[in-house]
Order: sequence, then C-alpha cells, then structure tokens
Amino acid sequence: MRFLGPELLIAGSGEAELRAPLGASMPGYFQDRKATGVLDPLKARAVVLQRGAMRGALVALDLVGLEAIEANACRKAVERATGIPAAHVWIHATHSHTGIMIPRRFTSDADSIVPHFFAGDVDQAWVAQLPDRVVDAVTAAQKTAKPGPAELAQTKAEKLAFYRRFAMKDGTVRTNPGRNNPNVLGPVGDVDPNLTVIRFPESKTLIVIFGLHPDVIGGTRFSADYPGFLAARLREQL
Repeated sequence: MRFLGPELLIAGSGEAELRAPLGASMPGYFQDRKATGVLDPLKARAVVLQRGAMRGALVALDLVGLEAIEANACRKAVERATGIPAAHVWIHATHSHTGIMIPRRFTSDADSIVPHFFAGDVDQAWVAQLPDRVVDAVTAAQKTAKPGPAELAQTKAEKLAFYRRFAMKDGTVRTNPGRNNPNVLGPVGDVDPNLTVIRFPESKTLIVIFGLHPDVIGGTRFSADYPGFLAARLREQL
C-alpha cells in the first residue's frame, strides 16, 4: 500500500436508491422481463473529491448502461445542485442485467438485423427523475467528506472472472457453451485480473476497480448484482 502524494484530499461517499418501479422492463436479455420484486435496491453510489478549489464526483449506477443524453443530464443536475462542474462529474453503469430498462441508441439498424433486439419499454417518467437520484447520492457524499490521505493498493483476483467466449472443436466460437462441455477447446481471450482499491480512511470511503461483466443473478427481481453484493459485504466486514 502506498500514499498518493503528500497533500490531503477531501473525500466522502454517499448513495441514494434509484426507486425503480415494479412492473418496469428489465434489460440485458432478448425478451421483455417485467420486474416482479426487489432482491436488493438499485442505487446510485457517489464519491466526491476535492483538492484546493478543484472538485469532482464519481458516480456508479446499478444500470446496464447509460448513454450520453442521460449522463449529461445527470452531470448538469449535479452542477446546478452542488456547484461541481459538470465536466468533473464522471458517471458509469455497473452493467447489471437486473436493473431497469434505459434508453438504448447503440445502433440505428439493430432492429432490422435482429427484430425486437432491445425488447421491453423505457419508463420515461423514471428516466426524467434519474438526475435527481444522482444529485441525492452526490449531496449525501458531500455530507461525509473529510480531509485526509488517499491510499492505493493493488492485487490480482485470478479466479473470479472468466472469458465467456470459447473456441469449439467444430471451428465455431460460442458464448457460454456450458461447464465441462467436451467440445470446448478453450477461451478465445483473456480476462484482466487486476484489482485496484483506493481508500480514504478518514471518511471510510473505498473505490474498487475490477473489470467484470456482472450477469450473475438473473430472474425478474431488481438487483445490483455482484457490485451490490460486493458493496454490502465490504460494509459488513469493514
């Protein structure tokens, strides 16, 4: 573990529930799944950072993804509410497949290639409230912010993730061909096992960075999936 520079940072963390309504469509599969319950609540988790006059915020959302239009709306809402410049607000989604459907404009011809490729409906009223939930998380983080050192630790998690596309004996490449499939030759790529943790001990804030496609839970109940499980277990143990 080593310290990140001699200067103290002001850092804090906070969260807010995304308040996804039951009955809404859930993304990630090629069928319209309607949410029937809540396994664990979807959240916006935020970390605020300040050094001198420079301020910023990191926001993680328990969603399958977020496009520029919605992300920019969240950034601007944070700027209006907190004064943190929109350009200093970094937003990402954990890629949970048990979140709520969000607008998907990834391609202009997806439906012509695979009809109903993005199955399900977007709850536009919920989308309109998303910036408010992000603001709630950032303002909650501001309330916990304290000056102190930043600490960095890195290790490798060698056996947690796996590459899900495999070369088959017949020359094809299949996604998730099943465990112990005798026709598998091996994965066609590698995972990144690097695990990075940035710790701000004074405000009890952790930033965890690990490359993972978190489609573990499945079903029709809202869940933050593996990232939510990680956050909950860390909170219990630390």
